[in-house]
Amino acid sequence: MKHIRICCLLMTVGFLAGSGVAFAQDSDAACAKLDKDTLTVDLPCYVSGGKTYSAMLKGEIVNGLAGKWHTDRSSIVQADFVPDNKACAVLSATTNDLKLNCVLSHGKVWQAQLSAKYPGSEQLIWGLESYGP
Repeated sequence: MKHIRICCLLMTVGFLAGSGVAFAQDSDAACAKLDKDTLTVDLPCYVSGGKTYSAMLKGEIVNGLAGKWHTDRSSIVQADFVPDNKACAVLSATTNDLKLNCVLSHGKVWQAQLSAKYPGSEQLIWGLESYGP
């Protein structure tokens, strides 16, 4: 009987640990990925107006620093993520500012705030407002 209890306990611990790993992988999948060489940001998940999308942001160097990103409307597609995923970025419907809750870069997880260059317009161009761990 003792062996059966230990076996059940190990199976339960294995199941819970497996669930935790799956959740972490799902969370990482929703994180934006910054390619430091090309300055592109693969944004697999952002929420706007209650819907979830993905897009590719292309970076530009301004005065020797990375500081401006834009996206082509053709790169925006509906994403297959749950809108309440905390790792998803959030696009403000009123200002077009973009809050990146989770950015994987240089082996670390960061947060960033991008402010819209043309608020309320159809042009999706952002400047870097803040960036940190």
